[in-house]
Amino acid sequence: MRASLNRNVLPQPDSVRVEEMINYFPYAYPAPVSAGEPFRTNVSVFRARGRRAARSSRSHQGLCGAAGHASHANLVFLIDTSGSMEAPNRLPLVKHSLALLLSQLDANDRVAIVTYAGKAA
Repeated sequence: MRASLNRNVLPQPDSVRVEEMINYFPYAYPAPVSAGEPFRTNVSVFRARGRRAARSSRSHQGLCGAAGHASHANLVFLIDTSGSMEAPNRLPLVKHSLALLLSQLDANDRVAIVTYAGKAA
């Protein structure tokens, strides 16, 4: 889908994969309004378009933490390592992004990585 948009061409509706859009745009989620609220949620639900529209919907969920909130990170990533991820803009980009993230964490933060190639059980 991104390749089509980068060529100034609208993608075919059935070629649009929502997972390609996650974290692609900057989001300005509202911050928590009180000290007793460590984070604030933002949830939107949309009717799906395309071939499965009659039986599915999509949701967008965002979190914004309180500024200065000193909590340790506990992150879990599920990473597709199948052959379809070999292109330079896929798994290599994921590896680079994780390296950037890790450089921002400290010894008290935890990261778990789960990988799958092909089918997830």
